[in-house]
Amino acid sequence: MTPSPSPTSTPTLRLPITISPARSPSSIRTTTTLFSAYAASLDISLDFQSFSTELAALPGSYAPPLGDILLAHDAAGTPAGCIALRPLRLSADHQPSLRTPHDRPSYCELKRLYVVPAGRGLGIGKMLVERALSAAEERGYGEVRLDTLPDMRAAVRLYESVGFVRTEAYHGTLVEGLIFMGRSLGGGEVEGKRAEGDDASWS
Repeated sequence: MTPSPSPTSTPTLRLPITISPARSPSSIRTTTTLFSAYAASLDISLDFQSFSTELAALPGSYAPPLGDILLAHDAAGTPAGCIALRPLRLSADHQPSLRTPHDRPSYCELKRLYVVPAGRGLGIGKMLVERALSAAEERGYGEVRLDTLPDMRAAVRLYESVGFVRTEAYHGTLVEGLIFMGRSLGGGEVEGKRAEGDDASWS
């Protein structure tokens, strides 16, 4: 069996970049490698999110038809990045809500956006986000949510460039200053949008 290419072993990537969903066992192994690289790149531990359990259960909450994992590869098949999409059920006050499995949520959440160091500056992150937004729209979601760390300024700028705005918190968090963002897929106003110039912490 040929092992999946390491996302960090190649110093340069060969264009063009392609993006495809993770469906095969080998692509799930690549996802595990990229998710692990993502976690290692952060200044915080993801233990509070039960990250090791998430890795062991992939695709888990990202499984189709309501979720998805998208992988970017270069022309040689080297993994270049990833992003994931999962359903998000919110109550009227924008907090996670337990509902029946048959109740299709109108919200989804973007998670685990990561681009390997060799791929940064090539627009791969934006490609992944835009493909994830298209996947969310195809699944009938009305709004996309995400959270990001306050020191990830490039990520915040990227999200803003594709229409995300800052919102109220939609889940409890132990991370100080965590930034919450949302984007409507139907052209309407994002629910829980923060007012312009509102610098209050929603963490």
